[in-house]
Amino acid sequence: MTKIKFVLAALAGTLVAGSASAEAFKMWPYKDANWDPEFNLSITAGQFDPANSGVDNESVTGIQISLNCPWFGPPNGAIRQQMNYNMIQGDGYDVSTFEMNPRWYAVDGDLRYGAGPGLGYMWVKPDGGSDDSSVTLQFSAAVEYTIDNIIIGVGTRYQQTLNDDISGSGEGLNNMLTDLKIGFAF
Repeated sequence: MTKIKFVLAALAGTLVAGSASAEAFKMWPYKDANWDPEFNLSITAGQFDPANSGVDNESVTGIQISLNCPWFGPPNGAIRQQMNYNMIQGDGYDVSTFEMNPRWYAVDGDLRYGAGPGLGYMWVKPDGGSDDSSVTLQFSAAVEYTIDNIIIGVGTRYQQTLNDDISGSGEGLNNMLTDLKIGFAF
């Protein structure tokens, strides 16, 4: 039941944030001749903190690609599509995740900060056990600052696995991930 509550809360927050001026949203902004995807490519490093008792925090490295949303253009700020691939080499297990986290960002000059829901996939390879995987849901937030074409930022996200047996505990492998990033804007 908590998974359903998590999904509903993430969706409700996104809808409430956008409903105040829904009529001003632009559909399919990529069709506009002036639309620019503003691609970003970043490397990330941080901390993976599983909610499971007995599973240690581990360091995480990854890569992130982001761009302006081609489907929805908000009346102010920006919706950025964030795609992350993360790798965790834990004590007794390895985890890889792929996440798609569209975020609505408030933009103030070179500073932007935002949050949004996400969907992903997790692969777990335990030492001496059989590999497993799960669809994941997440909610994330980030702050980014751009200096010329260099992007620096910090982000965090909570991730819920839909497969409760993925870690062998019956609890799933729900986790928090907090990371720093440095990247380049194209």
